[in-house]
Amino acid sequence: MSKSEYPTVSEEFLLDKIRNSSKIDSSTERKVGNSYSFLMVGDKPIYKRQVTIRSIDGEFNFIQATSKAILLGFMSELLEYFENEKGYKDGGYTDR
Repeated sequence: MSKSEYPTVSEEFLLDKIRNSSKIDSSTERKVGNSYSFLMVGDKPIYKRQVTIRSIDGEFNFIQATSKAILLGFMSELLEYFENEKGYKDGGYTDR
């Protein structure tokens, strides 16, 4: 991966965080191909509660991962993952 690209997130890590979020109704998980769909707990319309994410080669892209982390409240764990697993911190790659 080029140093100018954003890091990706492993499918296992992100799905685990989404499934364990208190904001997600775990009984609503669906998988179609490489896409996953979840519904958030609550009584708002479905289009406001639906969380959909798509993996490519077992990885989720940076934009999808950060948007779901903000929405579901696990941004600090995601930033820690980027730093420890990908060597990415404060908008750039660290020399390891």
